[in-house]
Amino acid sequence: MPGAVGPTAQAAPLSVGGPECKAAGGAVEYDPGSGLWTCIGGRHDQEPID
Repeated sequence: MPGAVGPTAQAAPLSVGGPECKAAGGAVEYDPGSGLWTCIGGRHDQEPID
């Protein structure tokens, strides 16, 4: 079908390491609700920790 748009790939969420988070001015915090470690503040604010 001309002009039809197929499904697009979605990028995986970015993740950073704990030291990278802290070096960029953030803090590593655990969210018991989601069970995930997250970078809070700094350049990587709200990004998951890998």
